[in-house]
Amino acid sequence: MERFETDKQCLERELFEELGLETEATTLITENTHDYDGFSVTLVLYCTDIVQGVPTPSVHDRTEWIYPADLLNWNLAPADIPLAKAVINELQASRA
Repeated sequence: MERFETDKQCLERELFEELGLETEATTLITENTHDYDGFSVTLVLYCTDIVQGVPTPSVHDRTEWIYPADLLNWNLAPADIPLAKAVINELQASRA
């Protein structure tokens, strides 16, 4: 995060810089703090709308759309797993 930047602003900026997407972070879904050897990381998950653009990677080799139910089939970092589970649970709850 940049100095004086909110977590929503940071997410929107990063999505623009890395994928060329203009977005709006809306609803906070969850956050997770994970302890690694020697440091901790806190990840914050928002529902985010694409306002304009098509994902065009600038710092990554490629992007891929996947079904949310398949998230846990990917090699995720330990800090990401609770967030992936929250996405799956959130989508299941919205369909109920």
